[in-house]
Amino acid sequence: MSRALYFGLSGQGHLNPSIGLVKELVGRGEEIIYYGGDENQAKILKSGAQFRSLGFKKSRQDKREIQALLNPLERENRLLRYVARTLPMVLNQVKEEKIDYIIFDTQFVLGKMIAEQLRLPSISFCTTLAFSEKVRERIQGRRLEFTPDPALLEERRRLRESIQNQYRFSFPESIMFNTGDITLVCTSDYFQPDDGSFPDTFKFIGPSIVDRYDTGDFPIDKLKDRRVIYISMGTVVNEQPELYSHCLKAFADLEAWVVLSIGQKLNPEDLGPIPANFIVGNHVPQLEVLQHTDVFITHGGMNSTMEALYNNVPLVLNPIGADQPVVAKRVERLGAGLILDKSELNPFGLRKAVNAILEDEKYAVNASKIGDSLRRTGGYRQGADEIFALKKLKSIL
Repeated sequence: MSRALYFGLSGQGHLNPSIGLVKELVGRGEEIIYYGGDENQAKILKSGAQFRSLGFKKSRQDKREIQALLNPLERENRLLRYVARTLPMVLNQVKEEKIDYIIFDTQFVLGKMIAEQLRLPSISFCTTLAFSEKVRERIQGRRLEFTPDPALLEERRRLRESIQNQYRFSFPESIMFNTGDITLVCTSDYFQPDDGSFPDTFKFIGPSIVDRYDTGDFPIDKLKDRRVIYISMGTVVNEQPELYSHCLKAFADLEAWVVLSIGQKLNPEDLGPIPANFIVGNHVPQLEVLQHTDVFITHGGMNSTMEALYNNVPLVLNPIGADQPVVAKRVERLGAGLILDKSELNPFGLRKAVNAILEDEKYAVNASKIGDSLRRTGGYRQGADEIFALKKLKSIL
């Protein structure tokens, strides 16, 4: 049995795939110590890992906070501030322990830094698209939509220099993409843009789909008798009452069940009268609903996109920030969905996009083609296989 540290980010798009990998490793006899956010402690412990808090605080989802989350420079500075504050504490905790290797979410530079400080083999777990030079350029293009704040630029320079000098760590070009001895990418080489440009250390393992089968009181059986439109804007920037109001108007007379997930901050009654063909909830069992869905209206987060395509579901995409525009472009490029322009975020535009997908079978065919490529991967089981191969290479018992 080996002993490993996992450094995980708090968002559900990172947590859900990592839980599958951790459960598989624990099932094979590995001891995993998972550093993560307090709100995820119960899920992490249920996976069989030990839990240690990284002191993440869940931020309020007001307009100012949402704008900060969507600004790449502000996100990077927040992460740098966090690293500068947390790294000494975590190093003191783990340097006396016998650790064999380290796993970290690709966007979490703290894990890579600790692996380098302890000179341990490392596994980067990439829950989004891998960054080739071309993908990086597209992300950079998204960054240029923001006018750089001189104060934030100066803070980034100061924080990077301070950390580099203290720990002799050379930051990658993008602090949000950190590779390891191997990098496990949660998609297929078919869906990954520019897949031929990656070295052999990149392993395209596909999504880590963990069957939950816990629908609670959700009326899942209702979805078996007609078409289903599913709407969800993820778990981070999902407080969007105006968009949800447009959806209510767009699909009130549609011969379909419309499942609308509105997140934890809103109440269904905040939206006004709910049409009879709508099922509205703060939480929806997404994997189970997607098994019955004909069209998914989504922000284009990687985890939601992979879960939909794994189930052959075409998408209508409303990307908001981070990697979502790049993921959405890939879906559209492969013919499995449509991206909504901002001018189309109204009842007419939403209805038009959904009708286009329902009336042209090419979208479902192309979604199934991507789905086939995803199901041919091994997910978290393949990820564990790759980790054990690295252990053998590094002579870790």
